Amino acid sequence: DQTMMKKSLVASQVPRGARNFVGGIYDNVWAMGRGTAGYVKLFEVSAGVLQGCPLSGTLYAIVANPFLRVLENNIDGAEVGVSRACADDVGIVLSGLRHLPSALPAFHLAEAAAALKLKPAKCNIVPLWPWSPALASAISRWLREYLPTWKNFNVVPAAPYLGFQMGIDTQHQ
Repeated sequence: DQTMMKKSLVASQVPRGARNFVGGIYDNVWAMGRGTAGYVKLFEVSAGVLQGCPLSGTLYAIVANPFLRVLENNIDGAEVGVSRACADDVGIVLSGLRHLPSALPAFHLAEAAAALKLKPAKCNIVPLWPWSPALASAISRWLREYLPTWKNFNVVPAAPYLGFQMGIDTQHQ
């Protein structure tokens, strides 16, 4: 539902009139279908931002802010790495694998508050030290033991992030 968005708007001190405007756009939204009898309500749209809505980007930024603040506090603020985000693409560079659990609270918050869940097939761990299949296997074992929630993440030598290839060039190692 839109609870997280509404709470985020209040916490961000968005004026009541603007909150009411957003509520007018996002409350009582239905997916419609057309059949032989005309238009019918198929289901209520109760989550997400509306496609094509000029406010969608701003609303997403307001709702994502608490998640990003937890990352900033646990990663950047703790001086164990650097976190960056561009829309819904999040990248984290850590000084060591042992710091990966520091990111977990932010993702738990996103899942609990807004039903945003990581898709392991789209998540990559890119070690920034000499690559080998044995390294990938060791990291996968470590994930199964210490972070079972993320045990199905890909461990790869390089991966695209925001259009750039990040990681180790295994061809010239």
